[in-house]
Amino acid sequence: MRKARNLSVLSMKWHNLAGWTGGIALVLFAGSGLLHILMTWTGPQAASFFPPQTTMTAESVQAVPQVLAQNNITHANMVKIVPGQRGPLLQVTTDNYEPRRYFELASGLEIPGHDKAQAIWLARYYSGEQSTPIRDVSFQTSFDANYPWVNRLLPVYRVTFDTDDQLTAFIYTEFGALGSLSNEWKSGLQAFFALLHTWSWLDGVENARLVIMLVLLLSLFTMAATGTAMILVLKNRTLPPQRRWHRLISYGIWLPILLFTASGTYHLLQQSTADTQKGLELGPAMDLSANRLGRNTQWMTGFADTPINNVTLLAGPGDVSLYRVGLPMGRHGQGLDRESRYKGQPIEKPALYFNAMDGTLSDLDDHDMALHFSTRLNGRSTELVESSQLVTHFDPDYDFRNKRLPVWRIDYAQDRLFVDPASGVLVDRISDAALVEAYSFSFLHKWNMISQVIGRLPRDLLLLAVILPALLGGVLGYVMLLQRFRRRRS
Repeated sequence: MRKARNLSVLSMKWHNLAGWTGGIALVLFAGSGLLHILMTWTGPQAASFFPPQTTMTAESVQAVPQVLAQNNITHANMVKIVPGQRGPLLQVTTDNYEPRRYFELASGLEIPGHDKAQAIWLARYYSGEQSTPIRDVSFQTSFDANYPWVNRLLPVYRVTFDTDDQLTAFIYTEFGALGSLSNEWKSGLQAFFALLHTWSWLDGVENARLVIMLVLLLSLFTMAATGTAMILVLKNRTLPPQRRWHRLISYGIWLPILLFTASGTYHLLQQSTADTQKGLELGPAMDLSANRLGRNTQWMTGFADTPINNVTLLAGPGDVSLYRVGLPMGRHGQGLDRESRYKGQPIEKPALYFNAMDGTLSDLDDHDMALHFSTRLNGRSTELVESSQLVTHFDPDYDFRNKRLPVWRIDYAQDRLFVDPASGVLVDRISDAALVEAYSFSFLHKWNMISQVIGRLPRDLLLLAVILPALLGGVLGYVMLLQRFRRRRS
C-alpha cells in the first residue's frame, strides 16, 4: 500500500512537470497528424495511375543506333524509346540532373528543349487537365517544402496550371512518372505539417532540430508513461469534471500515445543520424559505340500494333547490349487505381530481352538483370547475394514513396538493394538497422498493419478516433496545470 502511494505521488509529480512541455508536444504532434489525414483525404487526385503507352514498329527500334551515331552519342546512362504526344521518341539520359534529350526516330534529329514539353504532356495526362492553360513550368533539382524528400524522384518539372487552386504536377520524365500532385490547399496543409510535425524548417541547423524535437518527444513520453502509472495505481474516486474527463480520455489513448512517441523518437534518430538513401542512383554510363549495336530488329515485327510501355537499351552481363521490351499487363491500365497499385496489382508482363547486335531472343530475364545491376551499383559479386525476390507491392521494406513497381530486392549481409531492372537504377537501399526502424514506424506510428487488413480509410478513421480525444485530453490537462499554477501563486 505504501509503495503504491509513493509511486502515485512520484508519478503525479513527474506528470505535472513533464506536462508543461509534453502538453505542448501533444497538441503540436496530434494536431499536425490530423492535418496529414486531412491532406490525404482532400488533396487533388490523379486522373490516371498508369504511365502512358505507345505502339512502335521494327523500323523505330532499327533507327536507334543510327540516331545515336548521327548525334555523336557514344556514352549515356540511359537510352530508351518512350511514348510521346505525337508517337514514340528516343530519350537519352547523360546526366540525371540535367534535362533529358529527345530525338525523332524517323529523321534522327534532336528536338531541342523537348524535356519540358514532355513534362507538360505528362502533367496533362496525369491531372486530366487537357485544355487548361499552363501558368508556369520550372525544372527542380532539389527537394523543398512543396516537394519534400519523401517523394524521392529528382529532378522533376514543376508544372502549374492556370486554375483557381494552382493545381501543380511534379513530373519525373525518365519513366514518365507523377512525383506528386498538389494545389494551394494541399501545399498549405503540407507546410503546416512540416512546421509542426517534422520541424523541417530547421533542416539547415539539424542539431538544433534534433535537440528541440527530442525534448518535446521525451517530455510527451514521460507525461504519457507517468499518466499510465497513475491510471494503474490510483483508485477510482469522485473527481471534479475536468479531471474526470481527463482521466476517462486517458484510458483510451495512453497506449497509442506511448507507441506514437516511442516510434517517432526512433524515427527521428534514425533519419537524423543514419546515412539513408534519399534519391535514385543511376548506373554507370553505357558504351554505345557502333560496333555494339546491330541493325537486325526483325524480332520487333511480332509486336506490331501492340501497346508497349517502353523499349530500353541496356548493358547486360559481359557488357552485351540488350533491348528490353516492357509490355503492359492490361490495355491503358484499365481498372488500376491508387489502392490496387498499393496492394501490388501487376502492371507489366515479364519483360523480354533481345541481343542488340543480332536480334536473337536472350534467355536473360529481369531477375538476372537485377543481379547484374546490383553488382555494378555496389561492387559486390553475385556470390555474396543471400536472397532475391520480386517486389510487386509496397510495404515497410519498400515504401510507397519509391513510386516504382515492380522492382527486385537483392539481399546482402546487413544490407538490401531495390533495383529496377527496366533501367538499371538503384531505387532504394536499406540496412538491417534501418529496416527495423522502418517496421517500427510503419506499424507503430502509421498503423499500416491495420490498413493491410481493413483498408486505408478505416485505418484513418481509427487514427482520428485516437487523435481527437488526445487533443481534448491535452487541452484539459494543460488547463488544469495552469489552474494549479495560479492557485499556488495566489
